[in-house]
Amino acid sequence: MTDAAADTFEVVAWPAERRLVLYVPAIEAATTVTSMTEAPDAARSLIADLTGLPAESISCDIHLRRSPGMLGGSTPLA
Repeated sequence: MTDAAADTFEVVAWPAERRLVLYVPAIEAATTVTSMTEAPDAARSLIADLTGLPAESISCDIHLRRSPGMLGGSTPLA
C-alpha cells in the first residue's frame, strides 16, 4: 500500500530567460515551461518519467521563488 503523502513532491519554480524553471529537489531534476498554467502537468510528467509512479497519483506543491542566481547563491542544478 502506498502512503498518499509519499507521492507529494515539492517543486521550486523561478523565471529564467522567458521560461519558468521547475526543479524537484527530491529527485534532483528540472524542466522548463512557458507559463505557470503548464507547471503542474509538466512537473507530474517529469516525476512520473523518472520515478515510475503513475502521474495521476502524484501531487505537486509548487513554490515560486526568485532565481537562485539573483540571490547570490549557487543554483540547485550546479
